[in-house]
Amino acid sequence: MTGVQTCALPIYEMNVMQTLIERRYELFQNYGVLTHISSNLISEQQILDLYGSRCLSRIHEMCNMIKVIGSDRRKA
Repeated sequence: MTGVQTCALPIYEMNVMQTLIERRYELFQNYGVLTHISSNLISEQQILDLYGSRCLSRIHEMCNMIKVIGSDRRKA
């Protein structure tokens, strides 16, 4: 699964990341709270496909998108 986590109850299902982005956007709008996000998604199209245009718009408004290029420097 690529970043989509769902919380399924018998009558309710939600996309956890989409909900998180929406809530953080509300905090940004109302209180100026900053959010730092890192992701393995490599294109805006992937964000759009997974979370929709509303979330992509929110991310654009509250984030500076910086693409980091290079090999993985984490130690295995």
